[in-house]
Amino acid sequence: MKISLGSDHAGFKLKERVKALLGQLGHEVKDLGTFAAEPPVDYPLFIRPAAEAVARGECERGIVFGGSGNGEAMVANKVHGVRCALCWNLESAQLSRKHNDANVLSLGERLIEENLALEIVRVWLTTEFEGGPNCSEKDRTHERIRIEEGPIDRGKIMKLACAAMLVKECGRDRNHRGEINRAELRHDPESNQRQQH
Repeated sequence: MKISLGSDHAGFKLKERVKALLGQLGHEVKDLGTFAAEPPVDYPLFIRPAAEAVARGECERGIVFGGSGNGEAMVANKVHGVRCALCWNLESAQLSRKHNDANVLSLGERLIEENLALEIVRVWLTTEFEGGPNCSEKDRTHERIRIEEGPIDRGKIMKLACAAMLVKECGRDRNHRGEINRAELRHDPESNQRQQH
């Protein structure tokens, strides 16, 4: 399997350890940096290329590294076609593959002990998507996760939100009027008699 790697300075040490592990496991690695723990670097400059390599099909999977892994996951997930999972234990790694078909893994060097991080990588790489080769199931899973590219149509969103609020308010108003009418009938004997005739 060909795997892209990207990290900032805070994730550099773990990247190097994972890179060595991947080599031992027989995977091909595309290391997109950073290439030293110093000086500090801006993580999007290295995370985005690693994610894009997966999105373009140059790599089957990607692994990104940072101090916590949070920002790295956010940057990776902005790339269309990437499903990046921030994992912190074996279960989260396994579920990200089984349920979500994650194609990029994010790890935080400062938050995960090294041996656990290496085991997370092993589990993540060997866990299959539970939809298996069923393309329609895979497509449905990806569609649930996918965010449309292009600018958000804020006008359309506002119209939908207003319409939903109107429907809700109209329903409340009808219920309220119904409660008032029922209350009036209970306290107006003449009205009750008219209703009966």
